[in-house]
Amino acid sequence: MGLDVTAYEQIELVEVRRASSMSEDDWDNLGPDQVWLENYDFPERSSGWPAGIYRASGAVGSEQNSYYGFSSFREAIAAAAHPDLTVADLRLMSIQDLMGVPLGEFIWFSDCEGFLSGPVCARLDKAAQCIPEPKFDTEWYGEKWQNWKNLFALAAGDGAICYT
Repeated sequence: MGLDVTAYEQIELVEVRRASSMSEDDWDNLGPDQVWLENYDFPERSSGWPAGIYRASGAVGSEQNSYYGFSSFREAIAAAAHPDLTVADLRLMSIQDLMGVPLGEFIWFSDCEGFLSGPVCARLDKAAQCIPEPKFDTEWYGEKWQNWKNLFALAAGDGAICYT
């Protein structure tokens, strides 16, 4: 099993709805341009956007990685963004404190589900442009980081990045 991420350039709320209220038929009837967004454990990464069904339009980008690889990838980014803090220090920070740390939403995000709203992606895009280039173990991770920066830029504003 791996981590799959999709970034949407623009999303528009169609219906406020929690996943727990959706039947199997509701899920089956989502249109090809529709995506369901809800952050159970990390509502602050939604920037106030309600749980529900959204219509996606515009450009779409994606990223795939292994869960193990994604963790070490984020650790290299954390080291570049915060050379004065260890990964252990970052893990001990509260969610509220992390929201004030550049790339905090990305470094310490549940990578199994949820989404980053457009305003959060805009902050991540800005922060990603300001940190030194992370020191990755492989060139492949460097390419992944470039792709993530492109996804942040794509989703900034009215888009979203969805973790599945």
